[in-house]
Amino acid sequence: MAKLTILVFAFVAYGFSIAVAAQDLEPLQASAFNLGKQSAVVFYTEKNNDYEVVTTISPNLGSIGAPIRHITTVVPGQSYSIEVGSSDKGPIPYKLTIIRGNDTLSVNAYDTKGHLVRAMDEWDEADFVAFEERTPLLSSEEGVILSKLR
Repeated sequence: MAKLTILVFAFVAYGFSIAVAAQDLEPLQASAFNLGKQSAVVFYTEKNNDYEVVTTISPNLGSIGAPIRHITTVVPGQSYSIEVGSSDKGPIPYKLTIIRGNDTLSVNAYDTKGHLVRAMDEWDEADFVAFEERTPLLSSEEGVILSKLR
């Protein structure tokens, strides 16, 4: 029983450390989040010490709606949030928060209860294809970035 307790404690401690960690990105590295009926993809490029952040939100396979893209330039110390989803009753279901440090860009997604939504390690092929088909690319560079999520 003691071994099981230690194992459970180690798992909970490890899980907690993952849950509070932000998703830090490198330039041209994408991070994807499944936000209910939509997926969000965030990446950035570096231009003259500014980070141009591209956030694309697109309906998942079987969902209706049009993709939207948000592009903004952030400097060290800036942050912003984007609310994602719709709700007739109550708060918007998800919030993406993007934080620019001196040399880092962190992305977090939260649900209405403030719980962290983990970034997807990889995309389901059907959702990836649906995202590609519904979302026109800004450039061939963006296509390369997104293909790394496969």
